[in-house]
Amino acid sequence: MADPIYTVPYMLCLLLAAYYLRHRPQRRWFNWAGIGLSSAYLLFTFYHKTQVNQVFEETLVERDIRYERYITSPTIFNNILWNCVAEDANHFYLGTYSLYDQKPYFKSLSTLPKHHEWLAPYEGQRTTEILRWFSDGYYTVSKDTLGTLLLNDLRFGSIGDDPTRDGDFVFRFELIDENGTLRATQKRGFEGEEELPFGALWRRIRGR
Repeated sequence: MADPIYTVPYMLCLLLAAYYLRHRPQRRWFNWAGIGLSSAYLLFTFYHKTQVNQVFEETLVERDIRYERYITSPTIFNNILWNCVAEDANHFYLGTYSLYDQKPYFKSLSTLPKHHEWLAPYEGQRTTEILRWFSDGYYTVSKDTLGTLLLNDLRFGSIGDDPTRDGDFVFRFELIDENGTLRATQKRGFEGEEELPFGALWRRIRGR
């Protein structure tokens, strides 16, 4: 979890502790303050996760989605907005939930086909196995306008407004066939955006 609310206070306490000599009581106080603040924030995040899990499970049951497993994780830089992914045999169901949402349910869930069968020609190859391990199986395979295969890691969700856009996923890879051998290149940046589209993320965090 990349969250400055967790790391910044902890680092500040460590820097303040380093300012004092080893025998000074202030050094010990700032050390324990850093540990206490970071631990409290982790407990706070765990509490949020239990809330989000409950809301996600209830939403899946209400929509009669028979899932095999699911994952929930905070989006980048916060623990207010959560990315949630459920899996069945052929699809993934993606949604985001903000603790500032007016009602405890997912307003919408996007359905993405897995298309894992498109990697069948490269079964057993090192690149394929690494990508499956890296994504823990939470990935979709798609094609761009030129027919090039793209792999999207769903665990970290998308930054933009539309989770079905390949170009908005935080971790995505372009898959190139080199004489029958698969090569993966991580794609940088976000399509259609000159800068990171954090405006949409910030609006969603606030429950909009």
